[in-house]
Amino acid sequence: MGMTKPAELNNYPPPAKVLAFEKDLKLSPGQKTQLLAAQEAIEFKAKEMGRFILQHEKMLNDLFATGKVNEGSVIYYCNQIGLYQGELRNAHLQACLKARRILTPEQLKKYRHLKGDIKKG
Repeated sequence: MGMTKPAELNNYPPPAKVLAFEKDLKLSPGQKTQLLAAQEAIEFKAKEMGRFILQHEKMLNDLFATGKVNEGSVIYYCNQIGLYQGELRNAHLQACLKARRILTPEQLKKYRHLKGDIKKG
């Protein structure tokens, strides 16, 4: 729940978690298509940002390993890594916004019951 914690705590579910309850929520074909598209966008962004993060982590490691590191290079690479991590988190949170807009109020309520936020009763 790390990337989407503020969204999930406030009933903005991630697409993948909504899709896990597809039958229980009685998602329409259109809803399922939209949620799958949002999930695919997250997966694409995760791969893209993951590559950038790994490249910059490798550069940072290489600078330390070769002794060519300085204060400026540490600041630069750390800031770039933070930027990519922020882009990834943004993609996750944007997908939660989309998922909430895709679901009906009744489906959102049922989702909360299904994942255990509200006691059935």
